[in-house]
Amino acid sequence: MTSGVYVRTKVSPKKGKPNLYAKAMWADPNSKFNSPEHSKKVSEGIKKSYNDPESGLNSLERRQKISNAIKLHNQKICPLTDEDKIEIIDLYTVEKLSIDVIKHRVKKGIKRKVKQVLIDAEIELRDKREQASINGRRYWKQLPEDKRNAKINNFIEAGKRRNILPNKSEIKLLQIIDDIFPGEYIYTGHQIRNQMVTIGGIRPDFFNVNSKKKVIELFGEHDHPDDLISKNELEKERKEKYNRFGFDCLIIWSKELNNKSLLTQKIYEFGKDSNHDINISRKDCNAKI
Repeated sequence: MTSGVYVRTKVSPKKGKPNLYAKAMWADPNSKFNSPEHSKKVSEGIKKSYNDPESGLNSLERRQKISNAIKLHNQKICPLTDEDKIEIIDLYTVEKLSIDVIKHRVKKGIKRKVKQVLIDAEIELRDKREQASINGRRYWKQLPEDKRNAKINNFIEAGKRRNILPNKSEIKLLQIIDDIFPGEYIYTGHQIRNQMVTIGGIRPDFFNVNSKKKVIELFGEHDHPDDLISKNELEKERKEKYNRFGFDCLIIWSKELNNKSLLTQKIYEFGKDSNHDINISRKDCNAKI
């Protein structure tokens, strides 16, 4: 088709017939419909409409209306009968077929519909992640609105607290260290430029600035494994990484902060004997090793 050649038709939109004029213009590579300027103009117009609260395009009511329309459309195209639902349950529980295989076997709609049959029948899914997601949604729906809002606020506050460094445990440990070795260790667990030390790609929590190649790490039980074997393996791995660069590392678990006398003795035994000296002062500790 050459540029400027088109077919005009008068078609009622209600009949659902194609508009031959628009179809011909879109098929023409030289038409304005296929130009980058036109595409950008359409895209900006849609974004502007969605960002305009008065347009109603991005309102909750409209999104809910579209969601309901899609569900109704899927039900009309391929409705599931009671026999289909029984077959889905048998294929999943007896023959142990996956949801992807079942949706092709039944030939009725999309994966979500097959999964919804299993959820309505209260059958536990074999995929643990999907089952955990379903359990979470069920728990969230049965919560009263006031408790739900309280949990949301707690999540928001917890996210804000995670960005505050050092945290309470690290401040408490730094005070203990300063009581034993005043001014010898500084906190380097954050990303402040003049107090940031990286050793072999690891940023230690506390770094010695008194010419001793010693670092102290504080591990929390919430962020690291709690069983003894995993703890020992983690400590061994971390210490070996520091040892490659000539550093001694002391690892302290957050539970040890509850027994100050034992912790004080542990820190004193670690820091009393000097090892290889390192020429990094407190004033200039922005180093990468």
